[in-house]
Amino acid sequence: MKRRTEYLTDEELEMLVVECEKDPVRYPDELSEQLTERIRGSCLPGRRPKESYALYCVKVWLSVAAAVALLMFAPQLYRVPSREDVLCGSTVPSRQEVLDDPGSNWCYETVCMIKDRLIMIFDKTEELK
Repeated sequence: MKRRTEYLTDEELEMLVVECEKDPVRYPDELSEQLTERIRGSCLPGRRPKESYALYCVKVWLSVAAAVALLMFAPQLYRVPSREDVLCGSTVPSRQEVLDDPGSNWCYETVCMIKDRLIMIFDKTEELK
């Protein structure tokens, strides 16, 4: 089932606008009073609206200045240490010390053993062909 939207012609649309403008929707008088009281009450107590607006402008400018200052000074506060700074605080073992340490070679020895076994398996498969 298709729904077809039929649009108003220019004349019909103009008639609808004129008809709506003839009879505007009325609102209660209390609503108008309540709204104006709310708007006036939104100002800080004891201050005029212009003073409240000026205070708001000062707050906005201070927050913008703080954001700009943070962007300018943040890179200097969190300086990334250089390689020399990191290495001077600790001892780095030499190559020979690392190779002589039996605990650090287990990974290398395991990889070499797996490589040797794979080579043996591939060699045996070549002989079978």
